[in-house]
Amino acid sequence: MFTPYLQPEMKQIRPSVLTLLITSFMMISALSCKQQSDNQTAPQAATRVTPPEWSYNANIYEVNIRQYTPEGTFEAFRQHLPRLKKMGVDILWLMPIHPISEPKRKGTLGSYYAVSDFRAVNPNFGTHQDFRQLVDSAHALGMYVVLDLVPHHTGWDHPWITNHPEYYKKTKTVRSAIRSMKKPASPGAGPMWQN
Repeated sequence: MFTPYLQPEMKQIRPSVLTLLITSFMMISALSCKQQSDNQTAPQAATRVTPPEWSYNANIYEVNIRQYTPEGTFEAFRQHLPRLKKMGVDILWLMPIHPISEPKRKGTLGSYYAVSDFRAVNPNFGTHQDFRQLVDSAHALGMYVVLDLVPHHTGWDHPWITNHPEYYKKTKTVRSAIRSMKKPASPGAGPMWQN
């Protein structure tokens, strides 16, 4: 066997080392199989979620209301439903539709995930009635509507901050909060927190 990157004395593995490697591999494999069989017999958690039958072979279309049309409203998007149905869309996955927090807002528009009220719709998108009409129109065309709802993200003016402070992890300083967070996946992403 030709392996030019190995030193001449390393080209041959001694039988004792080879035996040790094979034995170790077999033991690790046997132990991992035992763990798998133990896990397979463990009772399933009561919180297991089974996707609904209608979702198995459905085409999902992600919708960002703010950017979908120049108007950025429920009503303007609703006009596009027949075309999306013709494209084969079965499920509309709406990005957050809730009002965006004002305090400590990132940029001029803010983050969809900095929600100020999970029970309201973003007034820039329209009214609750406009949203209801959108959902009813989608249903009339045989489409489902799902919301991107992330309750573990809220804005600084969300009522939970004052009504349920136990929902939040607090730190004494922003610096200590930064240290407890993971670094961004991309080094160019910038700081995680800004005041």
